[in-house]
Amino acid sequence: LKFILWSTIAVGGAALLGVGAIRQGAWIAVVTTVLTVAIGLPLCARYGIHGAAWTQALVGLLSAMLILLVLRTEMIRLAQRAAPQSNA
Repeated sequence: LKFILWSTIAVGGAALLGVGAIRQGAWIAVVTTVLTVAIGLPLCARYGIHGAAWTQALVGLLSAMLILLVLRTEMIRLAQRAAPQSNA
């Protein structure tokens, strides 16, 4: 499940770099790394390898949502900057 999620958002992550959202991408990496440890340790302790698998799936889903949210926000910002300004 994690790799299915990751493969669908890999282009989105690269697009973040392309639109200049490097800082936002770095923060997503920090947040998901911290959550992987925070969620993964208890799940692995309780469920073993299945806990690790569920951790990867949950964090993959969160990462996908964060990347899509930031990418959408950045694309809207770029579209607004590119729109011609009216002098009304």
